[in-house]
Amino acid sequence: MQLTRLFKKYYSMTMNEFFITQKLQYAKSKLQYSQESMLKISLAIGMTLPHFDSIFKQETGKSPLEYRKATHNEIYT
Repeated sequence: MQLTRLFKKYYSMTMNEFFITQKLQYAKSKLQYSQESMLKISLAIGMTLPHFDSIFKQETGKSPLEYRKATHNEIYT
């Protein structure tokens, strides 16, 4: 219990929120700079595709596909 309180005090978020944030940062990078499928990215961060879609949209306001279309590196378009 002490670790979780210290973590929240230091990072201003729970450990779960921190890990989700880190996973989504990784996913954003993959969406922007690779051609990996949404399924492969979702599995790489330990989420099912529907859960990934839901969490991603909740956090960013865009679906993973919308995010990719808006930010995808021009090399891949």
